[in-house]
Amino acid sequence: MTSLYFPGGTPVYAKCISALSSPNLTTDERQDEILQCLGSTLDETMSGVNTFYLIYAASLVFYMQAGFAMLCAGSVRLKNVQNTMMKNLLDACGAS
Repeated sequence: MTSLYFPGGTPVYAKCISALSSPNLTTDERQDEILQCLGSTLDETMSGVNTFYLIYAASLVFYMQAGFAMLCAGSVRLKNVQNTMMKNLLDACGAS
């Protein structure tokens, strides 16, 4: 996970703000600095969003596994429900 600081210890947005307020840069240089800064923060944000989506999708798969266990339990006779549930539990444990 990335932090909100550059390796030197300065905040991520400090570079963007300094590019906006620097009188030494030309308009093109200022635009390049701002675009580089925004690009790096966008990459960090997308990394977090991708991680959240991966965890969310994995949790949905486990809920689908539980639903499939209920379907299988409803499809067999009462004396075999415990065996079917154990088989589905071991399947989920093996998949994780």
